[in-house]
Amino acid sequence: MPLGTSTGRWATLIENVNELVDDLPWPTTEMTRVVTAVAHGDLSQTMAAEVDGRPMQGQFLQIVTTMNTMVEQLKSFASEVTRVAREVGTEGKLGGQANVAGVDGIWKDLTENVNWKRSRPSTSCRSSPAPSSSPPTRWSSPTRTG
Repeated sequence: MPLGTSTGRWATLIENVNELVDDLPWPTTEMTRVVTAVAHGDLSQTMAAEVDGRPMQGQFLQIVTTMNTMVEQLKSFASEVTRVAREVGTEGKLGGQANVAGVDGIWKDLTENVNWKRSRPSTSCRSSPAPSSSPPTRWSSPTRTG
């Protein structure tokens, strides 16, 4: 809204309304930036809790807090799943547990399912022969031409 020839309280009111209108797109822009980063596998991005040196308040602060908590929980869950997979896949450890603090809903269910699966390896895993460093008995090398 143009300030025009307004002065005094009216000018202050117009400036405040203009500042509010300028600030309104910020949460949407920031949320879009963070959600896009998460969609591309980047869990290092979070929303800033202040704009131009002013701390977020009210609903804006709630959006920032919720978004940043969600990203932190995703990061924690991804880290634990990666750790558990590494222990089983490369180190051969069975029976460890994923530990993701502060999660609810589907994230808690997923964590419990990972832990349940880890505590009950499949029959095929339990009955598999121990890995061997020896080559198979019918070793064949690739055919070379020319």
